[in-house]
Amino acid sequence: MPTLSDKDVFVIMSFQDDYRDTYNLAIKPTIEKLGFKCVRVDEIQHNATVTPEIMRQIERATFVVADLTGERPNVYYEVGYAHRADKEVILMARKDHAVHFDVASINRINYQDLTELTTALELRIKSIKERLGLNTG
Repeated sequence: MPTLSDKDVFVIMSFQDDYRDTYNLAIKPTIEKLGFKCVRVDEIQHNATVTPEIMRQIERATFVVADLTGERPNVYYEVGYAHRADKEVILMARKDHAVHFDVASINRINYQDLTELTTALELRIKSIKERLGLNTG
């Protein structure tokens, strides 16, 4: 169970330029607005290979946010690892993108634009904060 000092939220998503605004204008500001630290592996200074670093970050995160948009195999791999690590995982995908059958039955945020994503993500994070008994400010 997370402690009140736990604030890291690990974000899993494609790093392609097409998704830059999704992260910078919706995901990261929403996470930070609600008192958490947004962590993405490409923003961490480390000397490890990337996969062990991702696993370490997932394990230490309070919860995980994963955008399935773009059907990136690494995203699905990391989501599977997060589930195995017994983390709360907020799944999301743009409405015009396919989601693989393995996770299609899991409740997720389906968004059309960044405004819709921001609103839905804020509600979902608030729900997790309440469920986990977190007071992050």
